[in-house]
Amino acid sequence: MILKNSNFNITIRQHPDERHWYAKSSTNFLKLIKSRYNDNRIQFVSCTDKVNSYALLQDAKAVICYSSTFGVEAAMSGKKVCVCSNVYYSNLDFVYKPSSINDIITFLESADIPFVNKELDKAKLTYYLGQKCNWVFTFFTPSQTDFFT
Repeated sequence: MILKNSNFNITIRQHPDERHWYAKSSTNFLKLIKSRYNDNRIQFVSCTDKVNSYALLQDAKAVICYSSTFGVEAAMSGKKVCVCSNVYYSNLDFVYKPSSINDIITFLESADIPFVNKELDKAKLTYYLGQKCNWVFTFFTPSQTDFFT
C-alpha cells in the first residue's frame, strides 16, 4: 500500500536481540522481503548493522511494530505507533492496535496527518515501569531456578 500509493520510503529494522543465538529467528527476512518486493524504497536494517534506531525515528512518519520496546520509545518521541501484537502496552491509549489489515491501512493513510500524542505521560510511565522497574532484582525476587526440584 505504501509503495503503490505514496513516495515514502520504508525502513524495516530487525530486532537487535536477534544478533544473539537465543533470540535468532529462523526466517531470512531480507530474502523474504526482496523476493516479495523488489523495490529500492525498502531498506532492511539487519540486527548486526551499526545503525542508530533513534536516528531512523527522527524522519519517520509512523512506526509499526510487533513486540518491541521501540514502540513505547517511538510514542515517547511523539510518533504515531501501530502495535500488531498483544505486547504489554498494546491496549494503552498512546498506541493504535489494529484488529484487521484494513485498520493498518487506515493507520497508514493517516500517517502524514500532524499528530499530537496527548498520552505522552502514559508512554513515559509505561517505559519506566516496563524497562526500569521490571529489571530490578533482589534476593526475594522469584526466578526460574527457585522452582527446580
